[in-house]
Amino acid sequence: MLSFVARRTAAALGTLLLSSLLVFLAVQALPGDVATQVLGKDATPQAVAELRGSLGLDRPAWERYGDWMWGALHGDFGTSLVSGTAVGGDVTQYLGNSALIALITILFAVTGSLLLGVVAGLYRDRWPDHLISTVSLVGMSVPSSSWPPSSSCASRSRCPGSPRSSCTAPTPPSASCCPPSGSRPSPSRW
Repeated sequence: MLSFVARRTAAALGTLLLSSLLVFLAVQALPGDVATQVLGKDATPQAVAELRGSLGLDRPAWERYGDWMWGALHGDFGTSLVSGTAVGGDVTQYLGNSALIALITILFAVTGSLLLGVVAGLYRDRWPDHLISTVSLVGMSVPSSSWPPSSSCASRSRCPGSPRSSCTAPTPPSASCCPPSGSRPSPSRW
């Protein structure tokens, strides 16, 4: 049993390391850098170079990843460019909220599954069993991105030039993420 737990823990840590490396490399492959995005197109090359130096973007990628990983292992995930606060505090706050939602969801799912399983067992090979089995099979077969249909429509952008969506529900103008035409998004939206 102990070897099973050790293997699972090693696999989880390896997956976490690999996913952090892949995300880091994907961000490195993006055109431009944070300094030019924060300062905008009208920034002087001297201001961009100064911000790149203060953010450590002038160092090699492997060194920045190593520094981030060392800090992450010690609980320091850096400072948010948007709020200026420690990222660890934000992660802790949102992780607590996510854990609460997951716990409530698990409680409902386990309770509902147990009740439906008991009903299906009591009425084996009769219509309640067939109905529960059919609804369960259909529910597991439908991709989560398309159920319920309204949630996937609400999260899609209606900006001109964005890929067309298959949703037919109209999006109210207040729900659009598009800035007014001709305007530049504020740095707080990054």
